[in-house]
Amino acid sequence: MKPNPLFQRPISRRTLLRAGGTLAAAGLAAPLLAACGSDDSGGGSGTATSGGGGGGGGTIKLGIVQAWVEPIQPTIDAFTKESGVKVEIVPLSGSSGVELIQQFTPGFVSGKPAVDVMVISDEATPGFVKAGWLEPLDDIGNAEYWSDFPTFVKDYADTWSSQDGKIYRLPTSFTICLYVVRQDVLTELKADVPASWDDLKALGEKAKSKNMFAFGDALSKPALASVDAAWLSLQGGGQVFDFDAGTKAAFEFANDMLTTGYMPKDGLAWTYDQSNAAYTGDSLLSMRQWDYFLSVSAGTTPWYSPDKVVVVPPPAGTGGQAATYGGGWGLAVPAAGENKDNAKAFVAYMTGKDQAVALASAKNSQFSVIRNTTLDALPDRPQYIALADYNKANVVKPRPFHPKINEAQGILDDMYTGYLSGQLSIDEAMSNGASQIKALG
Repeated sequence: MKPNPLFQRPISRRTLLRAGGTLAAAGLAAPLLAACGSDDSGGGSGTATSGGGGGGGGTIKLGIVQAWVEPIQPTIDAFTKESGVKVEIVPLSGSSGVELIQQFTPGFVSGKPAVDVMVISDEATPGFVKAGWLEPLDDIGNAEYWSDFPTFVKDYADTWSSQDGKIYRLPTSFTICLYVVRQDVLTELKADVPASWDDLKALGEKAKSKNMFAFGDALSKPALASVDAAWLSLQGGGQVFDFDAGTKAAFEFANDMLTTGYMPKDGLAWTYDQSNAAYTGDSLLSMRQWDYFLSVSAGTTPWYSPDKVVVVPPPAGTGGQAATYGGGWGLAVPAAGENKDNAKAFVAYMTGKDQAVALASAKNSQFSVIRNTTLDALPDRPQYIALADYNKANVVKPRPFHPKINEAQGILDDMYTGYLSGQLSIDEAMSNGASQIKALG
């Protein structure tokens, strides 16, 4: 009737709200950001001339979401003061990976990229790397650099930012899917935290006695349905874009939860705002949500209390594992850029240990990814507490990968919602999904 001991650190509303400025709501295409740091030596200060021989004046163009600039402007100014290199901002036309791809692809194709350095998404990185459009950053992201990060961040970078053993993007953000429960209600029900899908099903009738659903998530298209499908598939031991046995088990589990009334069918049309409202409106006993929900819930007064939002390990699937995943954005340098030395010096500086804490501490900063340096300096940050506990429990896995991720997610959206809404049989969803993924090449 108590959470896993790894997760028995209550987080007060004051602590959550103090850190809340750095936790902003975002969808899958533009995950909530938390930046990390590095320099050419991996563990040094990240001086303005490290990692690429830059410095000595000039101007570099930085492609970045405009709203993310103000919190990091003091660090950009410090880079300019130390190096003499000015930084001109080239705002992204939106905040999603798709918009980024549309904006910068023409420049890459022409051999004249519009920027010298950019903050890019998971969705953009694999295609840019495969096309040869990005510069390797191994002189900055070396072994000593990675020693300052949890293993799951390195695993994520190996999957989404690397090719042939070379790293092409250094993470500036990492947001993770959390599993949260109403510990107050579980205590009233004299029920344990669900450790498996079977446990979650067993909670169904007890949840109904409280006029609640045992579990809920936003399952709408585009993109949100595929998040839940990928999350459950990992727990079932599957690779979701393979439409394998673990993925089939995940689909069937979700369908069972819907048909028994243990999970709301309205979720098929929910946005994240609606799933959040359902949880804080006392309709959900448990929920999957990105870590920004920690600040959203803390700001919901007078409803909030720490025992209403308790982070616990994700449930293990049948024959599977307790598992979750995260994603984010990172700094990259165009291979055809004319100012690569200065651009790489900027990357080294912005990801250096000396800058990591200041960047992570800035209000509304999207540069605050968990690493040893920031965890030691900011141990009470709710996002860091959750990530550190998940790291100890070894439940964080790489985000399911496909080189054409936007198209693959669209297929997954269609198959998952098609099956859950009764438009497709499970065999049709698996067969059609597998054949459409194969057709992507």
